[in-house]
Amino acid sequence: MFRFFRRAAWLGCCIGVVMSGADALANATFSLKAVKKNGVPIAPTNDISVVPGDTITAELRAFGWGHPKFDAGNGDTGLVRTYQAQLDGRAGVQSSGAGHGLVLPDGWDAPLIRINCPCNVDPNYPVCNPAYGCVGPTFNPTLMASITTARPDFILSTFLNYPGVAVDSLDLKWGATIQESNGNPDGQCAGGGNAGFPCALPTDCPSGTCQLGMFYGGTLNLVAKRAWNGYPAMCGDFTFRFTNSINVTFINNPLPIAYSMVPILEPLVIHGPPCPDLGACCVESTGVCTDGVLQANCQAAGQRWGGRDSTCATLNPPCQQPGACCVESTGVCTNGVAQSNCQAAGQRWGGAGSTCATLNPPCIGIHIVSSDPAHCAIDARVPWPQGQQSQKRGFQTITLTFDRAAGATEDSPSDYTVQQFPPLVPTVIQSVVIGGNDATITFTLPILPKRWTCVMHNASQTRRCLGFLPADANGDRTSAPVDILEIIDNLNGVRNPPLAIFQCDIDRSALCAPADILTEIDLLNGASGYPNYNGSTLDACPSTTGP
Repeated sequence: MFRFFRRAAWLGCCIGVVMSGADALANATFSLKAVKKNGVPIAPTNDISVVPGDTITAELRAFGWGHPKFDAGNGDTGLVRTYQAQLDGRAGVQSSGAGHGLVLPDGWDAPLIRINCPCNVDPNYPVCNPAYGCVGPTFNPTLMASITTARPDFILSTFLNYPGVAVDSLDLKWGATIQESNGNPDGQCAGGGNAGFPCALPTDCPSGTCQLGMFYGGTLNLVAKRAWNGYPAMCGDFTFRFTNSINVTFINNPLPIAYSMVPILEPLVIHGPPCPDLGACCVESTGVCTDGVLQANCQAAGQRWGGRDSTCATLNPPCQQPGACCVESTGVCTNGVAQSNCQAAGQRWGGAGSTCATLNPPCIGIHIVSSDPAHCAIDARVPWPQGQQSQKRGFQTITLTFDRAAGATEDSPSDYTVQQFPPLVPTVIQSVVIGGNDATITFTLPILPKRWTCVMHNASQTRRCLGFLPADANGDRTSAPVDILEIIDNLNGVRNPPLAIFQCDIDRSALCAPADILTEIDLLNGASGYPNYNGSTLDACPSTTGP
């Protein structure tokens, strides 16, 4: 940030009003120019090449504010009486990028981001400085910046001036003012007795000429750092700019500023040696990441280089401990897979340290989510029509619903395994018909009474089971007289929830009716040619997954 002001009588500096009109600002310029390299004077330049260890002396140079006058048309002469500049230092010292080292102000031995006392976080900064927090042993901020007001080319030379330099952070500030009604014109005597002094008219420069000047406003001392406190030696390009906020000031002016302006701001660009291709290197098998690694040194199997200027903090996907990788379509799960290697469509990574055993939800590919009849449904009806023992009855179909469209691993009898509990030779699948997410399975024979019959989907190892226990109307896995009352309550509409058809249509008439009460009594008494089921039980319903 840099501002020219035309107000006299200043005890600091204050917020001014930006003058409008592009023409009035066309020539006003504030520039940061390197003037020395390693203590040797050089032609002032905004572009300089250095190597680690070099020192750079830069100066703030101002010119052009009176050609045309920045307050032209307002009855003034375009004289400068106050100025202020602020460096965007935090950005400048590391603008080249991560892993490219630093160009720091001389005397700066502190972290780029403040660490508050007590100083037990970083051993590089063990000293507690009340103003700066934790700093290193060579910290000396007075070396960073200064203003030499005795120079004849100082922007407010020949006036009683009040300079100020703020070195309380990397965002250094310079400023000065005068307490006079006069001011400095944008001219400087070349040759003659007043060489180097400000001028407005040719008569101000006896035996010389009055020409557009380049005035001094302050000094900045920089060091191109070698490897330092965990940072590598500087390389690449660093750009030191001024901020241009008109509403920020580091000094106090109790009087209003009539006019102020933000001129053209010319940064200083410092070129270091070319940077090597450094970036983050991740060892996928362990999740260990290292910053600042050459690409050539991160090419082994199981290593991933993040690209030039990458860091472990910005690596995408992150370098993490490997985990389980699930192929959702097949349910195949593999342990010890890096996240970056489990990114294809239809694959799911379980997170750092996960295993196939702990993966949640489990990796089971397409799988059964429900069935009709529902899992653990118990058929309470007669095992055959009265007097027709050879005509076996019982559930003979089940419709399985999957979590996605049924396909090649769901459309054949060989895609399923039929199980019975307690074990017995199970019935056989006669056909499978798929449609959408459903697969309707038909058995060659009805399921057997007093057992669970389960259908296992081989690809996912998920299953649904159906039970058959005649007379067990309430589905509690025991046939008993209480089931008679359940049927009566259901007929009277007082049972909640109502019984399903396979629980109350005991005689298989396709209708729940009073006749079912008599058939229930026959099943419990072993009458009318039926076995005695009173007290018969089923084991607990098998789970929805194997074995």
